[in-house]
Amino acid sequence: MTMTDARTGVEAADSSTTTLEIDFLYIDLDTCRRCGGTDVNLHEAIELTRPALATAGIGITLTQRLIESSTQAVEHRLLSSPTIRIGDADIAGELVESTCSDCGALSACGDNTQCRVWTYHGEEFSAAPTGLIVEAIPTAAAGITAETEPYPGLPENLERFFDGGASNAASEPDCGCGSSC
Repeated sequence: MTMTDARTGVEAADSSTTTLEIDFLYIDLDTCRRCGGTDVNLHEAIELTRPALATAGIGITLTQRLIESSTQAVEHRLLSSPTIRIGDADIAGELVESTCSDCGALSACGDNTQCRVWTYHGEEFSAAPTGLIVEAIPTAAAGITAETEPYPGLPENLERFFDGGASNAASEPDCGCGSSC
């Protein structure tokens, strides 16, 4: 298994013959409970599935990406935060979002900030449930993936977030949302 933690830069590798690539994209791990919770659950899911995958000769490469600008969001085809992709497929299925007060505190847009909601077994969760990720990993390892849709471009929600100065809402930059955020 190869894992690289973007925060620490620590990488570990094994001699697996096949590698499953997992990308975790997020806009904040310190303030946003959705991103932070998803981070914790993703690592737990990897640890739970690693023994079975290793037995099958499959390793995992985890790449964590902090998305800090609209340019990076477009480059990595971010539609919502947080996002987990295995291979090139978003494991969330359909895109569902709701107001995220944590990320709203990071941007001048405040309440206009929408983040991903995860649907699993008919329930909605603010962080990706461990079970959803655990189910997605072996499914992807078996080569069963959803078709990847073409990237439609940066969603207005993320454009407002990044244009709004996602670092200090008190500075009140013009976020482009048409109101005085």
